Amino acid sequence: FMALGEATTCTLDSIVESIGIHKIDLIKLDVDGNEWSILSGGTHTFDRHKPDVLMEFAPDYNLKDFEQILGFFKARGYKAYSMGSGRALPDDLQELRQHIPTDGSINVKLTAQ
Repeated sequence: FMALGEATTCTLDSIVESIGIHKIDLIKLDVDGNEWSILSGGTHTFDRHKPDVLMEFAPDYNLKDFEQILGFFKARGYKAYSMGSGRALPDDLQELRQHIPTDGSINVKLTAQ
């Protein structure tokens, strides 16, 4: 762990609001297992802007968070596509896990439908 010094925390929604961002087309989410923390603080941003998202799916890293992440995107009408093949991935968790190596991950692009 690293000391954060005087770092402050904030949500994605508060950053977007305070900077006055009016349009977001794409978010590259690479936060090493902290995806749920980012997404849960960005509900308004995703509901309003519906950006495409590039990220890793790694269900064996933290299954509870992974289930929440899938639910977050499903509730907002997103569909996941494999970055490797470009094919649509299943929405069902058990079917999706068949496309991801055990203890591994795949890169995906999520797009609002």
